[in-house]
Amino acid sequence: MASKVLMHTCCAAALFMILLSFVAQATKIDDFHQPPETRSPFDFLGPLKGWHKGDRVKGLGNLKKYLEHFGYLHYPSDPNTSDDFDDLLEHALKTYQANYQLNVTGTLDDDTLSYMMRSRCGVPDKPSSYGLQAHPHARSASLRTRNPPRRSPWRRPRAHNSGTD
Repeated sequence: MASKVLMHTCCAAALFMILLSFVAQATKIDDFHQPPETRSPFDFLGPLKGWHKGDRVKGLGNLKKYLEHFGYLHYPSDPNTSDDFDDLLEHALKTYQANYQLNVTGTLDDDTLSYMMRSRCGVPDKPSSYGLQAHPHARSASLRTRNPPRRSPWRRPRAHNSGTD
């Protein structure tokens, strides 16, 4: 009799431990579904407001990486991630501003920064011009026929009304 009581107690304890592990897992899952941080990955752009060509500002290297990632900036020899606001960075900013129909100033104004801080999918706005640019004498990839038909083959002939109903 005592062995049956001991067996039932052990089974109850094991069942309790299994249920306790499920409850612990459920609380971990709830922690996973908490809302993400409200910080934007582009918060580094905020302190760069108002700077223009010729300035040296801490954090401009990150702006250069941002513009290079989205296809607006490319340094031909080596990646220049210095904190100098140079001619290429100004040109990249002007191109970015023109692409989004902003006031083209070449400086980091409020409108430009607000567009840059928007959430993005990470796909470049412009394809990289290095390595993917077509040869200047290359033919277009569009399809052409030598002797196009005079009449479109997709056009149906109109039904003529013969006057009989």
